[in-house]
Amino acid sequence: MGSPKREKGIRLKLMEYTTEKKSYWILWKYGVLYRENKSFEEFSKKFLGGMNEEYAEQYLLEEDVQKAIKHLHKILHTQKMVELYNIYFERAKDDTNAFKAFADFSKTFFAEDKESDLAALLNGVDIDEQ
Repeated sequence: MGSPKREKGIRLKLMEYTTEKKSYWILWKYGVLYRENKSFEEFSKKFLGGMNEEYAEQYLLEEDVQKAIKHLHKILHTQKMVELYNIYFERAKDDTNAFKAFADFSKTFFAEDKESDLAALLNGVDIDEQ
C-alpha cells in the first residue's frame, strides 16, 4: 500500500466520479494500491464486503466507473511522462542528440501546463458583450 496521504488523495479524487467501494476496486484492479491483498477474495473481504469478482467486474460497464478509470489513467500517464522527462534529462547530459530530444520533449511536456494555467486564468475573465 502507498503512503496514507497518497492513498487518500487518489481515492478521494476517484470518489469525485464514483463511490468509495468502487474507488477501492479500481485502485486494486489497476495495481495502484492495495496489492498486498494478493487474491481478489482477500481484497474483497477487506474492502468490498465480500462480493464476488464476477459482480465487481460488472462495474466496468458503468459510466461513473469508466470516468474514474479514465481519470486514473490520466494520473498514471502524467507519472510516466515525469519518468520520461527524468530519463531524457540524464541522457542529455552526455549526448547532444539526446539533448535535442530532451529540449523538444520539454517544450511539449511543459506546454500542457501553460495551456492549463492560461485556461484557468481566462475562465475567470468576465467579458461583457457590447
